[in-house]
Amino acid sequence: MDSETAKLGELNTQLTITEAASADARSKISSHGSTENMPEVMQSPLISNLKADINLQESKLQEAGVNLGTNHPLYKSMQSAIASLKAQLQQETQHIARTYVTTEDISRDKASNIRDLIAAQKQKLLSLKNERDVANVMLSDVASAQKAYDAISLRFTQTNLESQSRQTNVSILSVANAPTKPSSPMPVLYTLIAAIVGTLIGISMAFMSEMLDRHVRVAEDIEQSLGIPVLAKLSKQQGAMGRWWRHLRFFRFANKLEFTT
Repeated sequence: MDSETAKLGELNTQLTITEAASADARSKISSHGSTENMPEVMQSPLISNLKADINLQESKLQEAGVNLGTNHPLYKSMQSAIASLKAQLQQETQHIARTYVTTEDISRDKASNIRDLIAAQKQKLLSLKNERDVANVMLSDVASAQKAYDAISLRFTQTNLESQSRQTNVSILSVANAPTKPSSPMPVLYTLIAAIVGTLIGISMAFMSEMLDRHVRVAEDIEQSLGIPVLAKLSKQQGAMGRWWRHLRFFRFANKLEFTT
């Protein structure tokens, strides 16, 4: 389609050039009235030489007519030579004119042929466009038919599977009963989890506190932390309960001695 459109454009360009050449040749023929006044005729070297020879021979003919008379054979011979030169001039002039006439005729015929080609090309493009439109319609119909076929095929497959199924898709549902206990919250479980987590957190905090701030509890702590040996230990002073217990043990020991004696 694109190549045919480009070909039509080339034909239109050729027609424009051909019509311009034909119009130029026609204007050169008609604008000067006669072929002798055409610029190409006046600028031709052969035409100029022939005109110069004719003028020279005519001047000699006038002198011969005065000196020899018009019936003299030399005068008659000069008249024949001048007539021959004028015939040659006329022939060359017509030849140049015919060149433009021929150019105009050829251009006119060529333009006519190009117009016929343009008309045929336009008809071809129109046919191609119609064929493309028909093809597009057919493609659209094929696409619609394909969609319909796919839908029918899918429905057929579903129907076939449903017909082969031995189980029904209908079932009896039991009545839903309200729960006797709430699913949440669960205070017992939450309390147990909180106790375990709290205990672990307390142990971890106590351990961290002991690690960050160490206290001297036994003699080994001094040796490990300071690196010096322990020379002596001072025991705690016993309180009232300790003294009472010591006196009680003393009285029991004394009574035991008296009993044995």
